[in-house]
Amino acid sequence: MTQDQDEIRPTSSPNSPNERIVELANVLYQVLYQRNPEIVEGIEGLIEYFVEEVWKQGFIQQLRMKEDEKTRLADDEIASRVCDIVKDDFLTFSICESENDCLEMCNEITKQWKIFINSNPTSDSDFVINSDSESNSDDDDASYEPGTCALCHRHMPLTFHHLIPKKTHKKVLRKKLFTKTEVNSRGVMICRQCHSACHRLIPHEKMALEYNTLEKLREHEGVARFVDWASKQREYESTHHLKNLRYAK
Repeated sequence: MTQDQDEIRPTSSPNSPNERIVELANVLYQVLYQRNPEIVEGIEGLIEYFVEEVWKQGFIQQLRMKEDEKTRLADDEIASRVCDIVKDDFLTFSICESENDCLEMCNEITKQWKIFINSNPTSDSDFVINSDSESNSDDDDASYEPGTCALCHRHMPLTFHHLIPKKTHKKVLRKKLFTKTEVNSRGVMICRQCHSACHRLIPHEKMALEYNTLEKLREHEGVARFVDWASKQREYESTHHLKNLRYAK
């Protein structure tokens, strides 16, 4: 392991919630690297995304609480919830071979994170979750059958991406920039990975005003780079379960 691989260096100010996210990313990186260094090399850009998805749910922060506190989840329950969040992506990107393998990895991540935070105590404010963060999802909660992602063109389970994010609806309607029908119906069917990448790369208001069509979304430099990478990754077999994947042609 090289010095660069050995740690993900925090880029935020000391003792900030963002630094804690970077530290959790470092723990995840170390666990993944110990299991398979080759896998880590292919998903380094997604590690922060995985961590942010887990962090914003708020339960992994409970590992710093005393185990006898009534509101605290048990360690195995926290690991199980982490697994529920990341397992689809972990299976898609061949980080894990099965759901059981994913749960085993999440138990190790939970264990190592608990060791880290107990040996690096901090104030409660360092674990505050910013509910207004642009990284929060703007997803449609409905489930859709697998189909062709409008961005990466892989055959994947699809999600409805609002080209005018929900969090901007009141503002754009008040300014009469769009009609109510437009804000509710303008969207595209894309896979979970592309959907999450769009929200991580483009702030909600900028998406509503500047990237509110599929064509404009494809022109975004960061989205274009991610889509180019995602198009070469694994996709779902149309008739098989999640763990049965093949490379996109």
